[in-house]
Amino acid sequence: MNRITLELLRDEAYVLLCREAILDRIEARNREKASRSATETAPAVPTPKGNPVVPSPGTDTDPDVALYSRLSRIGRLETWIQKCLRVELAAHLETTNAVYQHGLRIQQALNEWEFCVRHVLPDSLAEFARELRGLRQAAGEPHRRAAATAVADFVSLRRIAGRVEDQQLQIGRIASAIAGHAQQLGATDVLPPTLPNFLRIVWVDWLSIVPAEQVMTEVTRIESEVRTFLNRGLPAVLEHLQACRNAASARQEHLLQEFWHRLREHAQSHFVEERELDAVLDSLSMRYEPEIARREGVRAQPLFQI
Repeated sequence: MNRITLELLRDEAYVLLCREAILDRIEARNREKASRSATETAPAVPTPKGNPVVPSPGTDTDPDVALYSRLSRIGRLETWIQKCLRVELAAHLETTNAVYQHGLRIQQALNEWEFCVRHVLPDSLAEFARELRGLRQAAGEPHRRAAATAVADFVSLRRIAGRVEDQQLQIGRIASAIAGHAQQLGATDVLPPTLPNFLRIVWVDWLSIVPAEQVMTEVTRIESEVRTFLNRGLPAVLEHLQACRNAASARQEHLLQEFWHRLREHAQSHFVEERELDAVLDSLSMRYEPEIARREGVRAQPLFQI
């Protein structure tokens, strides 16, 4: 594990202990105010046992606003440190943890699968349905019926059917890759849904040699199946896919948090020394506040200045 990650783990340990110390102080002050009379003096509150971060001199007599001011500083530092630490730990797991790597491959493949199913396949299916409708209309008109069964009239339909078939085969290969990674994890909740069978090249070839009446029946049936999928089946498929994506993300997050928890416990046990709370906050602020302020300044700048 690199030096930056270790330093972030140490600083997170300090900031969490600072938060704990301040919350204990706030709780103690609330108990004091609830129990004492107007003329009583608040008793001294000992530092919680086992916390190496000790209150600064004068903390017992600081007004509540001072405590909450410290808590706000701690929250700001904690958010930044944990944001940086998450990136570092994820990068570490990406290169060292086989289970995490399988999860990443699943997420990447789900993105590819979604792109094909959401953006590529529907356009081809819609064009296929339009060609089917044209063929059905031609087959339903007596004066065009003979021409409708000619081989030349099926060239465009076969070309589009070939494109649909290629796309579905590609989607199937992506799904197989997902299944392979999922098997390594023993996970079934990340598998994308099964699509209807749109492999229609052989069907188009057969359609070109049957009587026009049969062409009418078959084309009507397949056109209805395609349009039903586009209108009702596709939204359901994408909803199922989102559930798979959520499951995959949850697995990755669980691995990250489990790893992070072990490191956090180790850091709190081995990386911290007994120090004054304000000294810790000042040290952490000097280390992180310039970058926090710089990032906030960048975000605050308008896109266009007049």
